[in-house]
Formats: sequence, structure tokens, C-alpha cells
Amino acid sequence: MAEVFADRTIEAYPSSPCDFVTEAAVPSAQEINQDPEFFAVSICSQEFDAVYHSLQYTNPFFCNVVSSTPSNQAEIHSFFETKNFLALYQLHPTPINQMLMIATKEEFEDFLKSEGEFDESVFWRYYSAAQANSLLLGGYIHDATNLVFEFLTKKLPPCLISGLQTSTDSIFIDLDGKNNLEETICSFNTLLSDTGYFLKLEFDDTFCSGDYFLSVFYTPLPSEKEKLINS
Repeated sequence: MAEVFADRTIEAYPSSPCDFVTEAAVPSAQEINQDPEFFAVSICSQEFDAVYHSLQYTNPFFCNVVSSTPSNQAEIHSFFETKNFLALYQLHPTPINQMLMIATKEEFEDFLKSEGEFDESVFWRYYSAAQANSLLLGGYIHDATNLVFEFLTKKLPPCLISGLQTSTDSIFIDLDGKNNLEETICSFNTLLSDTGYFLKLEFDDTFCSGDYFLSVFYTPLPSEKEKLINS
């Protein structure tokens, strides 16, 4: 088994004999992807071998890549390890401002005096949105239809966009009232099930009532994978 983390680093676990046997059905990638903490794709044995023996995940079939180099990711991670949050803010103020709903370094310093630190995984969600790899949607923006489709238009082929647009009248977000975002994304994924595309919706309420993060992933269909592997 090999585990791939949010920063695309890999930890391989040597195989060992196991007496535990289960007849439970193996969940499909679609079923696994209902859990916002995970993302699953089907890969061939050659791809797995390459991942297992690597330190950094560079699989071309996994398209939602954080827009930063491995060295930049390592630098950011080091700031969390050393708790050098002011240096992190100096380099990446936008995601921190959005995460904490602040606007200045002074406000961030006040936050650090009060809280001391914050979780790295939360930062990466806002960082991804700041890099335009995902779409940040506040919990009370109400009509989000245009925002969602403007984002999806940049990530999906035009022929798929038109099908999604005709399937819904509006996308509304209100954590205390009408909120059809999660239902709409589920219906979109049903429509996209045979295309290789998958929409992942995450929710975070660490520092606010709640923000959504919408990402687009693409895994080539089996026939497309075969072409890529043989090319």
C-alpha cells in the first residue's frame, strides 16, 4: 500500500501477511469520493509500482495539482513545523486573510497572540483556492450559479458545461436556509460519471460558519489510459 498526502508526498508501506479476511465488497472510486477526506482513482499495476517507489506524486492522470513546486510546498510545510507563521504570511497573505477573514499583518499578529497557531490542512484548502485550483464559496453568498459555472467553464470541456447548465435552474448557498449546493454537485457527478471528470466538494468551518471548496478532477477512461501508456 502507498499513501499519498495533500502535499503530494508519498509513504509506502511494505506488504506483510495478514490473517484478516473479509467478504465485504470493495467500494468503488465513486463511493469513496463521497467522503471529502479522500479521493480515489483507478490505476493500473504499472502506475501503482511507479507511485510505490517514488517520493513525490507526479501522476499525470491526477489533474487537480496544487500550483506550487515541490520545493515551494516543502518550504510552506517547514513554516508549520517551525511555527514561523509570520514568514508564511509574508509570502502568502491572501489565503491566510481569506481563512481568518482579516486584511492586515497586524490582525494576523493579533490572531497569533490569541491562538498561537493554526492547522496546516486548513491552510492548504485556502491556498488551493488562492491558486485558482479550487473555488472558494462562502456559506452565505446566496445565488452561486454564475460563480460555479464560471469556475467549471475553465475546468471542463464546453460540451459538458452545457449539459450541466440545463440540469439545474440555480445554485443557492445559505447555511441557515436554502442550500442546494451539495445536492447539485452530486447530480453533476452523476451526469459526469462516464466522462472521467469528478467534482469534489469540501466543507470547512474551522474559522467561520463555513466555507465550501469545489475542485475538479480528471481520470482518463480505460481506453484513454491505454493510449497514454502505449504512447
